Amino acid sequence: MDIIDPHLHLFDLHAGDYHWLNADQPPHWPDKSVIRKNFSEDDLQLPASIQLTGLVHIEAGFDNNQPEREIQWLQQHLHKPFKSIAFADLSAQNFAQQCQTLLNQGSVIGIRHILDDQAHAILGQNISQQNLAYLAQQNLLFECQAALHDKRNISGLLHVLSTNPNLQVVVNHCGLQQNQLTPTMHQHLTALANTGQVAIKCSGWEMRDRQWQDAEMQQIVLQLLDIFGEQQVMLASNFPLTLFSRSYQQLWQSYLTIPVPETTLNAICHDNAKRIYRFD
Repeated sequence: MDIIDPHLHLFDLHAGDYHWLNADQPPHWPDKSVIRKNFSEDDLQLPASIQLTGLVHIEAGFDNNQPEREIQWLQQHLHKPFKSIAFADLSAQNFAQQCQTLLNQGSVIGIRHILDDQAHAILGQNISQQNLAYLAQQNLLFECQAALHDKRNISGLLHVLSTNPNLQVVVNHCGLQQNQLTPTMHQHLTALANTGQVAIKCSGWEMRDRQWQDAEMQQIVLQLLDIFGEQQVMLASNFPLTLFSRSYQQLWQSYLTIPVPETTLNAICHDNAKRIYRFD
């Protein structure tokens, strides 16, 4: 089984900042020490039956003042085919300059500015809307990490999509839903899917429940496949945060138990990420 992992993070605590990993910084997870260490490509261990053929590195707070430093570090240390999603501040007046600096790094395919519960406030700013329009003009992806159960947040995102029909968005961590898709969440995600501009990554289970079960994960993945269709759904690890619950190998072995046809499993484990993140 070939896979492309479209959402993971690697850390070098000596080279980067990562202030968010300090115990006194949010998020205030009591088990944060599990991930407060260096993680490299060598830590992505899988059984011989699963081959990691590519990965998408998502910004991890290496240096938010000079986000190109993280990309340079990746390009020096990674050997597998990869694409990178860099940090850029949607509220910044020099956003275009930030993006141009990042594009010079070659592997950058998009940017992420974590919105979480503040999506409506950030997306409602004129400068943010201008910057997202610029992102679309540059054919860069926007990685959207936001609490999409909130009506204000989903309204803000839908407005941005309607005014920027060329903007391509990838929703992180199932829209940060809880252990099941509520009717409200289902409605919100359906509205996103209907734009034809949005893909979604299934990951981040451990962020909601350290003791998550395969049955819960499978139910959500099947619901998202029904909403978005099998061409716009991707399975991802969120490594190393997955270590809060299980190993990298155990996670991908759990994914392979999802009761879908082999063609669908290939799509959500490999083909969609290859297409959406433009590995070709």
